[in-house]
Amino acid sequence: MRKLKLFLINAAILTLTSLVIRTTGVFFSVYISNKIGALGMGLYQLIMSVYSFAITVASSGAGLASTRLVAEELAHGSHTGIKRAMRRCVCYSAFFGLLAWALLFFSAPFIGEVWLGDHRTISSLYLLSINLPFLAVASTFSGYFTAMRRISKNACAQIVEQFIRITATVCLLQLMVPSGLEYGCIAVVLGGSISEIGSFFYLLLLFLRDKRKLPNDGKSGKRLTPRLLGIALPVALSAYIRTGLSTIKHLMIPKGLQKHGGSPESVLAQYGMVSGMAMPVIMFPSAFLSAFSSLLVPEVTECNEQKRYERIDYIISLVFQINLFFSIGVCGVLMCFSNSLGDIIYHSQEVAGYIKILAPLAILIYLDNSVDSLLKGLNQQISAMRHDIFDLMVSIVLIWFLLPLYGIKGYIIVMFTSMLINISLSINSLVCVTSFRIRIFQWILKPAFGIIGAVAVVELIERFTFLGKVHTAASLTLSILLTCLIYYFFLRVTGSITSDEIKTIKKMLR
Repeated sequence: MRKLKLFLINAAILTLTSLVIRTTGVFFSVYISNKIGALGMGLYQLIMSVYSFAITVASSGAGLASTRLVAEELAHGSHTGIKRAMRRCVCYSAFFGLLAWALLFFSAPFIGEVWLGDHRTISSLYLLSINLPFLAVASTFSGYFTAMRRISKNACAQIVEQFIRITATVCLLQLMVPSGLEYGCIAVVLGGSISEIGSFFYLLLLFLRDKRKLPNDGKSGKRLTPRLLGIALPVALSAYIRTGLSTIKHLMIPKGLQKHGGSPESVLAQYGMVSGMAMPVIMFPSAFLSAFSSLLVPEVTECNEQKRYERIDYIISLVFQINLFFSIGVCGVLMCFSNSLGDIIYHSQEVAGYIKILAPLAILIYLDNSVDSLLKGLNQQISAMRHDIFDLMVSIVLIWFLLPLYGIKGYIIVMFTSMLINISLSINSLVCVTSFRIRIFQWILKPAFGIIGAVAVVELIERFTFLGKVHTAASLTLSILLTCLIYYFFLRVTGSITSDEIKTIKKMLR
């Protein structure tokens, strides 16, 4: 019970932190899109697709390795083993961070001119390469604090990073946007680089202070280097393939849209609206669930190490129940209020249309993130990577054929197909290695009917009250909150959420 209470407290800290960061992130994204436009957002998304591959090379599974190794040593009560494990993880991540810097820095002109087909991206790639070693080592510190259940350290680091990012980027945009679109992208990239380097030094100081508190108990971890390489290298190799395919996929999208018709500028703008404007709104509510996902790896790892299989099944059931109740509700809210969200946030009904169409992706994405964390905790990370690689290969084939024929509609079809394949394979792997089973009626059908009913009631209320159909930010917030309350009422009435479950959670929190 004490460990479950600690899990919930850490989850609450991460949820609050993630919510603050996502909220400021959405508003910050709106600010950036207003400064550099949809075309600039599209160009920025292209740059970040290459950078994501560089990050994969830099980290090379170091974050997961530090979480797993520290959690395993902690389960055996070996504090000396934790210190030795972290030394190896830092050396490992520093090596791959420097390797990633060299690869991106020296290949930036080729990537910008040949792969991205836009010389304006080269300067941004140079700048992004600088912070790769810092980002790589920082991931090991973050993994350490996650495994030690000292989530407040990571939370503070995220808030510090977000504060630096926003402050630096706003100042740089004011100075550089008048010089052109290329400099606008440089301002956003440079602001991000400064924040990531600042976050590294902050985490380094926290880690050094925390490390001094670990006693030298003489229980030295065994075979740490083989265990580190056994966790990190398979993940890294699979991640290289997965992220490489993902980069190819994102680079193919603008070219496929151009074949359907349209200038490079209009295609980049359309791509920017979907990936850089609509998707952040879809992903914003996941702040409430991301905490559980990040904490699942050490929690399940420790239970698996101690062979507590009944508790693992309980955690999995809890994760699915919370995920599905929440994501189905989010999907209904996004679909119902998409027009108002697009108008208030971006002043664009075109973006609003994309929000409505993409809303069901929330159910698939949110659940997939948590299932992947569960699989990693159960030492099934290779299976998770295999699923990602397979669905990316299918996506590339679909992009090749569908985008020239259907344009942006084809891209949306690919997004849904990709997520359906991934989540289906991941759930199947989870069912194969545990005794967990999905309760379709209780976890899917009941909440689906519940959110439909809640939305219908709110729409009826809006016809006869001051909320009306033309939403302001305040009335939209009230309507969404009212929908959530009615949805919760439906879940209680139908028995999806029972009084015993609520009492149990309250008891844990006390």
